[in-house]
Amino acid sequence: MMRIYNSLLANSVLSMSRANDAYLVDKNVSIKQVAKLMSKNNVTSVIVTDEDKLCGIVTDCAFCTKVVAPSIDINSPISEIMTNNPVSIAHYKSGVEAMLLMANTHIRHLPIIKNKQVVGMVTAADLLRKQSHNVVFLINEILVSNTTDKLEEISKQVPLLLQHSYESNMDEHGITYSVSSIGRSINQQLLKQAEALLGDPPIEYAWVVAGSLARSEQIVHSDQDNLLILADDYQEELHGEYFIKLAQYVSDGLNACGYVYCPGDVYGN
Repeated sequence: MMRIYNSLLANSVLSMSRANDAYLVDKNVSIKQVAKLMSKNNVTSVIVTDEDKLCGIVTDCAFCTKVVAPSIDINSPISEIMTNNPVSIAHYKSGVEAMLLMANTHIRHLPIIKNKQVVGMVTAADLLRKQSHNVVFLINEILVSNTTDKLEEISKQVPLLLQHSYESNMDEHGITYSVSSIGRSINQQLLKQAEALLGDPPIEYAWVVAGSLARSEQIVHSDQDNLLILADDYQEELHGEYFIKLAQYVSDGLNACGYVYCPGDVYGN
């Protein structure tokens, strides 16, 4: 399960918790003060608040890219260099969900929220130390794969992921969420490949996954349950060929990756 860091809010401008816990600072605290705080306590990030509500995050990288490089005055408020409205996660979510959220959004620090209040911070390093499986690494490989063959190779590792998850005593929700996340990522990457091959879509569309994949209940590969939602300005004669080719590419790719065509031959327009 996710490690929760409970922050002890003080009345001073610099609100901080015990060692290893999340550090919170008011948005008006200076860049210099925050740098000293982070250095003294050997932390790589702080959460920035506005009246105790999450409004930003600052990581160690920001001091290089947003302070030193552009030569910002270190007496300026920390809000000048913070990442606004950072991605966060609810306190009741699992460690697997946190880890996959970080992987998909390319972040390393994740504020934890309960009742709209920041109750802690979890980092990628924290979670990787707690997890012996490799779901994050598989998804990262999926999201940079540019061929169906590569995705097929990665998909073959799902049974091993399942075994590792079971052996590491992951709960059933964590296991099915991990396996389902692999399938959703493969869908996503096949769509990117299809668009790279066919060109930009002529109208807006949504690719919808359904069934066990949508419910995060997969344990092994299943048959396909997908559909396309097309924008209201869809015209068969202008756009039909593009979306037929896109759907065929993704469906064929899923089949190659072990997500077989519907055994009941269910399809529709």
